[in-house]
Amino acid sequence: MVDLGTPSRDSSEEAEVSRASEKSRRNRHAETVSAVEQKGETFKSLTASYFENKHQDVGEVMVPVVTYTEYSTSADVVPGRVVEPASIEEVLELVAEVAYRPPPVDTVAWFHIEGINEHLLREIMKLLKLRGAVVGDLSSEHQSGGKSKKAKVDTVRMIQLRHTEPTLRWFGTHLYLSMQMLDRENIEDDIPVVSDQQVSFIYVPNRRMVVSICEEVGSESDFNLLRETLVNGVSTCNHQSSDATMLLAVLADKILDDAFPFAEEMGDYLELLSHAMIQKPGTEYSTAADKIRMQLWRMRRFALRLRRLAETYMEDSLQVFQNARFREYIQVVDKQSVSLEEHCAMYIDRCRNVLERIEAHQNKKTNDTLLVLTILTALMLPVQFLTGVWGMNFSVMPELEMDYGYFLFWALVPTLSGFTYWYMRHKGMVTTQMDDTVGSLLPKKMLQSIVKKFKATHHDGGVGMRNLMHIPMTMKGKPKRRMSAAATSRRVTPNLSRASLSTPASLGNAGQV
Repeated sequence: MVDLGTPSRDSSEEAEVSRASEKSRRNRHAETVSAVEQKGETFKSLTASYFENKHQDVGEVMVPVVTYTEYSTSADVVPGRVVEPASIEEVLELVAEVAYRPPPVDTVAWFHIEGINEHLLREIMKLLKLRGAVVGDLSSEHQSGGKSKKAKVDTVRMIQLRHTEPTLRWFGTHLYLSMQMLDRENIEDDIPVVSDQQVSFIYVPNRRMVVSICEEVGSESDFNLLRETLVNGVSTCNHQSSDATMLLAVLADKILDDAFPFAEEMGDYLELLSHAMIQKPGTEYSTAADKIRMQLWRMRRFALRLRRLAETYMEDSLQVFQNARFREYIQVVDKQSVSLEEHCAMYIDRCRNVLERIEAHQNKKTNDTLLVLTILTALMLPVQFLTGVWGMNFSVMPELEMDYGYFLFWALVPTLSGFTYWYMRHKGMVTTQMDDTVGSLLPKKMLQSIVKKFKATHHDGGVGMRNLMHIPMTMKGKPKRRMSAAATSRRVTPNLSRASLSTPASLGNAGQV
């Protein structure tokens, strides 16, 4: 005998399973919400960090990564070398070795430093005997003795300053110049954040030496392949008519080439966004489109800055960049920067089109809602008319005395409402939802004319013909008189070039377009 006051064992187990499944569902929902919020916070924090550091000095690192590359520019292919010091002491020993040897005639030295360390940079400047003075046009003014005076800025300070535009300064023994390099921060299942970091260069003409300093350690740009080509003597820098300035042009070209995949990635995101909007239109895509447009703006600004750097190289007011191969190469870099700018501008226009489609969808939803309310109001007009007429307090109203007046009212309501709906459909005020295929959007006579021309031109019925077979080919009314193949060809031939009609192979290729 089972006690009805307490649940059985089976029912209690089912209740436990139900509670456990409900708890698991709530946990999964909470984890999903938390992941979405975390992604939003990640993008928000990275963007905030970008704007926070945009106008501040470049930060320092404790242990920078230094790589030394040495390559030959002689007629004979002489293998170069790559040295990667493990500590700051080894870096200084290597710099001293390079500094104390006679200046090379057909060898270029390249120090690449990732991460800025003021102590290391000043020691390198000291060992290379580079003059540390002086430009005073970039530092802020300070008061001294009641007069406004500009502080002098040495090379190390120039490296630490954040330059929004390409900068070129001559210090007597060496040339300082700066540019930007794009970097990328991944966010799981979200749009990556593109930021720009500063790259500084020190060019020492009498030592045929270039020192490049990146802002951060482990940037997206990988210089290993460039080092390999330099060491093996297969780079344009190894040509005997090239000097150390050629390395500056190649580095600018390499940094520019690394930016193109970022732009293409944004284009892929835009294409996915467009496909998602076709499958499921909505207004929730506006945030993603704005994120993509923000990254494209930064890449376009990078391309504009690189163009200004190329113009600075070509102007060459200091008469430093006179090498013919360098000037030819930097012109190519300028053209590539224009290409990147055009790519970004094209994708920005696509972002604008996506946002316009979102706005159009929102307007369509609003209009559809208003249309439904208008139709309901129109259908209720007969009811309002009847209630208004029979609700008047006149003494002589025969309908009020009829035995079946109430039933007459409810008989007239659907009749008049139905007539109102029919009239609105007849006048085109109410339409059914159309399909979005080509066959439903274009007139069927036009479709039949297109396919007839296609058949007359491509008798073999290629892949393109098979793709068109899903379009309905039926027509109401009397069919038109069929034309002969020769007459059809005479109608189609003027629209085709002679080259396309010369060989059957060209027709077959055209059928697959």
